[in-house]
Amino acid sequence: MNSAAGRVQDAAAAEPAGERGSVRVRLATLADVDALYPLGYAAYHEARYSAHPFDETKARQLSLRAVSDRERQAVIVAERDGQLVGYCWGMAGEAMFSRAILGTIASIYVQPAARNGFAAVKLLHAFRNWARIKGCVEIHLNVTTGIRLARTDRFLRRLGFQQTGGNYILGLVGRSPASSQ
Repeated sequence: MNSAAGRVQDAAAAEPAGERGSVRVRLATLADVDALYPLGYAAYHEARYSAHPFDETKARQLSLRAVSDRERQAVIVAERDGQLVGYCWGMAGEAMFSRAILGTIASIYVQPAARNGFAAVKLLHAFRNWARIKGCVEIHLNVTTGIRLARTDRFLRRLGFQQTGGNYILGLVGRSPASSQ
């Protein structure tokens, strides 16, 4: 395990396991890929993306690549009572017109039964710690799911995120599902 990944893993592992039912976060391993897949599938079907065909092979390959690439990507999982209940997948890379390193959260998901607790907060804090270790100067999180946008906005603002614009989608084939406010 490289030293940066080890520091992130150590920071997550340092969190006490807590009581039964409490959520713990850690970096995903290859052993988690089979348990990650259903979470990604659930995220896909809950979000506006379900209007597009789901490709199981591509999803599994992406999961394997993301978990394996610890230098540029982090897949952080939330688990409760030994079961994965959420994930945060992000990466670090140079900005388009600068050498500044930016963190980007590509996907974050928590099962409905584990929401309204601390799973999402812990996932975002763990990603922030990983991004700091990687030298990121800021984290970008684009909300494109169309799920409870106003509530998501309030949640992210409470965690210190600032809204800097919006995401706009123009459907070219078929229909684009409406967002749920």
